[in-house]
Amino acid sequence: MAGNRDVRQGGFTLLELLATLAIVAILASVAVPGMQSLFTHNRIASDYNDIAGGLRQARSMAISEGESVSVTLAPREGGGWTLVVDGLDGPPLRESFRGSGVTRTWNVTFNEVGRLQCDSDSLCPEKKIEIADKTLWISPIGYIGKRNDDKTP
Repeated sequence: MAGNRDVRQGGFTLLELLATLAIVAILASVAVPGMQSLFTHNRIASDYNDIAGGLRQARSMAISEGESVSVTLAPREGGGWTLVVDGLDGPPLRESFRGSGVTRTWNVTFNEVGRLQCDSDSLCPEKKIEIADKTLWISPIGYIGKRNDDKTP
């Protein structure tokens, strides 16, 4: 048996390993740009949800304290955003230090029953806050979220 040279050993050849490595490299080059888009979309969705949560918190404060609460959403210098209750010392309601889609300052005031407050005694029109490619709607009665007819993803 010592002279039997027809025994084949298992394993991969160098050519098979290089071909597999080339296929993996091609697939990775296709997947990475898609992942970048996914990360950007998720960051914007996270900011949208954080801002909506902060506005809901401000509305709840107005109702529970029985007085108007004004909030300001503003971009941060160097990226990110901050949501603060006007006239209240202390930390902001919500903030983000990452770059985001908040590009301008927005002011919202909720009255003591949680409705949007405007300068006149009439019912305020709905307000929309644009966050990158998403739109956050605030109805005159204080609903905060996405409208049913809004096609934003």
